[in-house]
Amino acid sequence: MISSNASDAQIAFHEAGHCVAAYLTGIFLMKGVDHTAGASHAHAEFELDSMCQQMRAHDLQPGLTEADYKRERAVISAAGVAAERRYLEFHGMHVDEQQLSLGARGDLEGVVALLGPGHWDRAEAAATKLMDEPAIWSAVASLASAIRLKQGKLSGDQVTHVIENALNPSDVELVRVLRY
Repeated sequence: MISSNASDAQIAFHEAGHCVAAYLTGIFLMKGVDHTAGASHAHAEFELDSMCQQMRAHDLQPGLTEADYKRERAVISAAGVAAERRYLEFHGMHVDEQQLSLGARGDLEGVVALLGPGHWDRAEAAATKLMDEPAIWSAVASLASAIRLKQGKLSGDQVTHVIENALNPSDVELVRVLRY
């Protein structure tokens, strides 16, 4: 979630970062993105699919703990800021850390509530590393474009469709645990 005086493009990249990170885990269902152009508030919504979580834990990554899932949610929360920062840097724009922090206050508060203080920096570092993967960044950029083209209103199916069309399974590890 973002709430600030960021540009529409920054907000679209922020929300796209959350969505792509959540999609990569294979355990979240996309519910949609809501951002009205010119508004300073946006929200990406997804929910845990417990059946997919159980399948992933049993078949793909046995031994995951509740703490692993909490850290994964922290990385997803931090992925918005990581994508927004990368967008600004890519376009040679000034990165105002105070403004980024203000805009991501809800994300930061969510991580603190989930894991306690001291986890945001590690979650953000893991999210930044994720955004540095070319295939992931391409998916984030594609989704951010779609968010802007659809005036910030995308259904969960639309979000999933854009991400799946942008990701080539041979270029990126799908269904992964986001760790730090």
